[in-house]
Amino acid sequence: MKTKKRILSIILAAVLILTAALPAAAASDPLTYQKGSRLESDGTVSSFYKVVSCVKTASGEITVPDTYQALEVREIGDGAFADCGGITAVNIPSSVDKIGANAFENCLGLEKVSYQGSAFESSSRVIGVAAFRNCIALKTVLLPGGLTEIKDEAFKKCAALTGVSLPDTLKKIGKGAFSLCSGFTSVTIPASVTDIAETAFMNCSGIEKFSVASGNTAYKAVGGVLYTADGKTLVQYPNGSGETTYAVPSGTTIVGNFAFGANTKLTAVSLPSSLTTIGPYGFYMCSKLGSVDLPSGLKTIGSLAFADCPMLTEITLPAGLISYEGAFDNSGLVNVVISDGVSVIDAKAFQNCSSLTGVSIPSTVTEIRFGAFSGCSALHALEIPESVKTLGNGVFGGCTQLVLTVTEGSAAHTYAKNNNIDYIVKGGGSVKELTSVTIRTLPQKTSYIKGEKISDYGLTLTAHYSDGTTGIITGGFTISPATALTLGTQKVTVSYSGKTASFDITVTESADKPVKSIAIATLPAKTSYHYKETLNTAGLTLTVFDENGSRTVSSGYKITSPTYFDSTGSKTITVEYEGCTASFNVSVSYSFFQFIIMYICLGFLWGY
Repeated sequence: MKTKKRILSIILAAVLILTAALPAAAASDPLTYQKGSRLESDGTVSSFYKVVSCVKTASGEITVPDTYQALEVREIGDGAFADCGGITAVNIPSSVDKIGANAFENCLGLEKVSYQGSAFESSSRVIGVAAFRNCIALKTVLLPGGLTEIKDEAFKKCAALTGVSLPDTLKKIGKGAFSLCSGFTSVTIPASVTDIAETAFMNCSGIEKFSVASGNTAYKAVGGVLYTADGKTLVQYPNGSGETTYAVPSGTTIVGNFAFGANTKLTAVSLPSSLTTIGPYGFYMCSKLGSVDLPSGLKTIGSLAFADCPMLTEITLPAGLISYEGAFDNSGLVNVVISDGVSVIDAKAFQNCSSLTGVSIPSTVTEIRFGAFSGCSALHALEIPESVKTLGNGVFGGCTQLVLTVTEGSAAHTYAKNNNIDYIVKGGGSVKELTSVTIRTLPQKTSYIKGEKISDYGLTLTAHYSDGTTGIITGGFTISPATALTLGTQKVTVSYSGKTASFDITVTESADKPVKSIAIATLPAKTSYHYKETLNTAGLTLTVFDENGSRTVSSGYKITSPTYFDSTGSKTITVEYEGCTASFNVSVSYSFFQFIIMYICLGFLWGY
């Protein structure tokens, strides 16, 4: 009887091993398929398979078969290989004519994509939205003939990709299709391409020139710069060019979306009199751009067109300018001249221009829209002409040093009074000036350890004005000193618009303040383990509470519970820091092979 049981257990163990091995052999293909059908151009319906998923643990080279269960494999579905970080190469058969959205997104180890077999003959092959986005190791992509469209962000952030040979069947390149592909040095646009979306090559910092194949009726390259065939739209400047200046040729009417964006070399750009439009982000983050003369015929400047251009210190807005919302956000502007004829200072136009001190507003301006000068902390004086009839919300938000010069009874006069903005009435008359500030509410924290940075969180002031009015100040002030230095009582001075107030804090040595309690701030990166593994605390941080408040620590603690897992189940891990404890749980289970070995051993024991 014992012998029979022993034999039975051995057979059972063998079956389990074979069951585990056979799927790997019979199912060594890590792919899952789904049957589909299509209406063909001739009116017939054809059946096919598409790949819908791949096991996340797949690694090395993956070959997609051209057939499955006697039918062609024609599609790779949305997200089929997404996050398969171990895959290094993918071979795609010529039968596949569609790669779905996010199909290979975040395949961080993927280095090569190629197509097997002959070139495609179909006329509608597509690479879907974000299909290879963030494949940061991807170096080589062999695109098939018959490819007609590369959709939005298909190869975004493929930084290792040094170039792609675009097939002569390609018609459309979507938004951001190759954005942030910093390894590109040159791009040749095939004759077949009729539609290159805005930002297709955004932030490709290595591209030295664009080329366009002979016969293309939609685009051309002029000196390595990509234009529409009629020369009216500058599509993309090659940011890898070593030139420091560039003259946009006469006849150009549009600088496209992100056309010069993130350029780190250009110091000056000359714009032609024919120019009417600068698209959104047109010169965004041009870190060295210091000189741009806006032509008189310019009508529109898109959102953030000159945002984050720290070297751009002066600009003159032409008379015909109509729309420029947010155009100069966070730029280095010091002086702005608004030409006669401009009727609107657009919303958020100069937002966060913290160096701006000089603005000239002509009498043709009738409206200043919301947030136009918000965050212009260096703006001290500004005259608002009587012609201005409308001022939007938060026009001068954060302009803590500002004194307006206004006309008695004007819209600007009313606006200043209603918004507690210091003002002087032009030609004499009433004056509203800040006379003093007092502490309204103390900061939330007033006890510090020596050397800590002093926080103004919760601090508010009451502003007192010469006309008897008051206002509540919640920001825009400075505190001094910035650090707790003097043991005992330390005075902190608050400054706002030239006026000061003060409050006291207490400062102690950290050693005198014992820890009251601790809590888990962030769990370790790894919380699931196999039997016989050792605890890994990487990523573990604690919140430590004492009389001075709380702080976060990532070292100095010790684990007081066992760190070696010799049994399975949920385990409580206890952490100690300066006499206080906290805990968190991890799970421990058998690995597949541990389970098989255990089963075999139990089988032998059962036999006895």
